[in-house]
Amino acid sequence: FRVDYNSIMDYVMARCVRLCALLVSKKTGAVLLDGARLVCCREENGQTVIDWNTTDDNIRKSIPQDRLSVVSAGYGMSAQGYTVNIARGGADLMATAIASVLDSPEIVFYAADDRIPSVSELSYDEAAHFFSGDDAAIFPPAMWPAVKKDIPIVVSSVSLTEGVSTVISRNA
Repeated sequence: FRVDYNSIMDYVMARCVRLCALLVSKKTGAVLLDGARLVCCREENGQTVIDWNTTDDNIRKSIPQDRLSVVSAGYGMSAQGYTVNIARGGADLMATAIASVLDSPEIVFYAADDRIPSVSELSYDEAAHFFSGDDAAIFPPAMWPAVKKDIPIVVSSVSLTEGVSTVISRNA
């Protein structure tokens, strides 16, 4: 029997994320969904990759269309049942994947004012360059599902300061 330290840490951290999502769902009356059970992962050439077909099916079957949902994000599950850290930008990727599968008209991310560019619009390419730093409001590879379906991404101020937001789209 071998214990993989990363899998134990991933499991514990995924439970912490789920606890935070549980608190939000209790406060808002939303349906709580365990993101780790939505995202199906597999190992390919020593890398963890997302099985998008299975993940899309899981999202379609699990997220109710008529109720607010809170998803604990950033983690997936392997075919063997192990919790897997999706890595940097995992929560962002989960949000864009869900929005893509559900054909959302837009995706909104909230960030601190200093992490939002001082322009009202950016193209997907421009945003990928702007948000390439470690403290970026959105991790560029996580934009892929939105780019694929041409869904605008809005990065708004967490303080809800009026007018502090940037729209990321193909036609910016």
